[in-house]
Amino acid sequence: MSAAQHSAVVRGEPALFTVDRPDYRWPQVCVYQFIAAAPEASVAVLTDYPLRPSYLPDVRESNVVPATSDSAVKRIAYVIHVIARMTEADTLREAVHSLAGQFAGGYRLDWHMINSTMASSVDGSATFIPWRNDATGVAGTLMIYDQSVEPSSRLASLPFIKGRGIDAVRNTARAIARQVESETSRQPSQLQRQIADLRRGLARTP
Repeated sequence: MSAAQHSAVVRGEPALFTVDRPDYRWPQVCVYQFIAAAPEASVAVLTDYPLRPSYLPDVRESNVVPATSDSAVKRIAYVIHVIARMTEADTLREAVHSLAGQFAGGYRLDWHMINSTMASSVDGSATFIPWRNDATGVAGTLMIYDQSVEPSSRLASLPFIKGRGIDAVRNTARAIARQVESETSRQPSQLQRQIADLRRGLARTP
């Protein structure tokens, strides 16, 4: 993390950077985002899939569909608003893992595209590690949100469309932090239910 990125993170702002990928229309996008809550609470909120349309920009539907062997690995069907009345339908395989070693107490959510109406590939992860905000002294989470999307349309190479795709990743990271922090302070019973669901799923993972 650069000095400028660190300064943004301690202010509670998303710090974004991109990496161009050979033969890809869109770059890989990574965002650092501080969340004033524990990693377990952060990933528990994010994996409450039916709740996502209420706080994630452009997500219209987010539903768990059957055909997975354990509760920590799920297939999720999304409907995403693209522009005007255009929507995209995606199905992703998403898996949550607890981390050990250097990042003990952390979690990672990985996702990979199964099918999509507008993308050739979608891959990403959200990593949640314990982190103290050295500007405020608040102990919480550093979320590293990383996503690579290859649109299937050549029109996606247009700067306006590419820029909108990059902005969507930044806005998603910011929205996740706000939702987690809101639930922590205002909806503790909902948060406890989400944490219980997360723990139950991880306990059932082979």
